[in-house]
Amino acid sequence: MDVKEMGERREERRGKVDTNLLSQYTSNMKNPKEQTKNFKQREEEQRLNARCLLLAPSNTPLIKSIKKALENFYSVITPSDVPSHGSLIVDKVTSLIVDSDLIIADVSTTNPNTMYEIGVAVGLRKPVLLIRDKKTENMLLSAFAGWLSNQ
Repeated sequence: MDVKEMGERREERRGKVDTNLLSQYTSNMKNPKEQTKNFKQREEEQRLNARCLLLAPSNTPLIKSIKKALENFYSVITPSDVPSHGSLIVDKVTSLIVDSDLIIADVSTTNPNTMYEIGVAVGLRKPVLLIRDKKTENMLLSAFAGWLSNQ
């Protein structure tokens, strides 16, 4: 077959739809409504798989408020939500920090456990959001300012 014949055949095929190929393609396609439903379901699963670890003293009333505010975006957990089953608490908390996508820490009180947990999160380069009440001095937060400016 010479170049001229190939060009003529191409022109003949142009504009014609290969119905066999089209039917194969459409039979593999799902219903658009079903595709949208599956996409929304996957999006919901990803959202629920995003984990936020809330580091705060366990008797803080703030925990409920934060959990409620973030429940549409993250699966919010606190170290007290997960039983330790005889293992060291520090191991449990470290594991929670490693598995979390975001860490929110209440630094309204200088709780040594919370400070240690913040240090672990910072060392693991996890995103950390520090919150405090208006009464807490800025001195504590200024300790983190040097670290934040170097990032």
